[in-house]
Amino acid sequence: MTEKSQDADVERHQAVSAYHVSARATELYSLLLQTLVCAALVYFACTHRARPASALCLLIALAIPVRQARLVRKESLIALRGIGVQLSAQTWLGTRVTFVDATDLSAIVLLESIRGWTIIWTLAVIEQRPAREARIHVAFKHSLPLLATLTPIWRGSRSTMEMSSKRHKV
Repeated sequence: MTEKSQDADVERHQAVSAYHVSARATELYSLLLQTLVCAALVYFACTHRARPASALCLLIALAIPVRQARLVRKESLIALRGIGVQLSAQTWLGTRVTFVDATDLSAIVLLESIRGWTIIWTLAVIEQRPAREARIHVAFKHSLPLLATLTPIWRGSRSTMEMSSKRHKV
């Protein structure tokens, strides 16, 4: 069963819930603009070979695709009852995966964060291993979905992991 949320693809079953958030349209327009700038710089460097600025244009044109390859295209949170929570971020170069075992899972929380001059909401998974400090893993830290999108993800992942609504101490 797949439900459509505002920005997230949601797949929920009794023991598994998966949430996927893709890059925003503005990021895709930015990617297109950077590609056009890269093409213009390569054209300038090829047509003006004798000028010293052409070497600089080529360096910048090579740096833009490297930067684009590191941009996050899709992020996901998969909650598996009794097993744990998997957070992943997919770029053009590959996928980074973080797994928090169910025995080490302390809480899944919504946090109000400050970024620059704006206040944003983030979803975090708190991992508490024995005899170690707690670690906070932020889900969807690149796509930064709105609170209206994060709230059903938070509720669904907590219900899948069978966590109560009581406050957790870290």
